[in-house]
Amino acid sequence: MSTRNKKFSASNKDTPASLVHTAATGDLPCLLPVAKGQRVHWFCPLQKTTGSYASHSSEFAEAIREPCALGLADRIRRELKHFDAHNPDHGWDTVITNLEAEGIL
Repeated sequence: MSTRNKKFSASNKDTPASLVHTAATGDLPCLLPVAKGQRVHWFCPLQKTTGSYASHSSEFAEAIREPCALGLADRIRRELKHFDAHNPDHGWDTVITNLEAEGIL
């Protein structure tokens, strides 16, 4: 068993049981910021979806709603905070605030 599989074992209390297989195989959602934070590319093997959204749009919020409800909200929030830490002038703090206000994160 690889180290990666051990990290996402069923005994890990931070990982919902329904996501153990998905996480162990590396099929977690991926956010890629583009255009200085104006757009975000979203890839989610869990939903078998991919898309490009304006980062402040309701379409982006809807795209991440289901994965967040399935227990990935903290991971997505960490990614967005990472974007904000490295590029504070791109407005990621506003995106996080809006998603929290909508009850998604």
